[in-house]
Amino acid sequence: WGIQNKEIVSGINLERLETIGDSFLKYSVTDYLYHTHPDQHEGKLSFARSKEVSNCNLYRLGKRLGIPSLIVASKFDVYDSWLPPCYMPNNDFKAPNSEDAEERDKFIEDVLEGNDTARKLPKPVTGWDQADANNDVRQL
Repeated sequence: WGIQNKEIVSGINLERLETIGDSFLKYSVTDYLYHTHPDQHEGKLSFARSKEVSNCNLYRLGKRLGIPSLIVASKFDVYDSWLPPCYMPNNDFKAPNSEDAEERDKFIEDVLEGNDTARKLPKPVTGWDQADANNDVRQL
């Protein structure tokens, strides 16, 4: 199981989920701060929220949760990605550059926002779900 970036996934718009996730994250943090610090000035609450939802903080949280190990950052192509056992690549292999690393770090932050949203969106109710809710499903 892995989390794939937008070049790999077809049919799912991760940027739309990120937009909803970003809003939900800001709302959740605002609600938490508002209720845990009832006497605090709104300017200080806003500043505290911005620190909590900052890209840097989300990146650190993603690293701590092990998100990078779940990310599939490239499309699998047998001819480009697979090496037979005991095969050594030649010297023209290039390591990812710093721009790739920066993009990956931003992707970790985006994953936290979008994944949180995907888990919270209501799933469509199917006939089986409705039948189960009405106790209409019989045991075999």
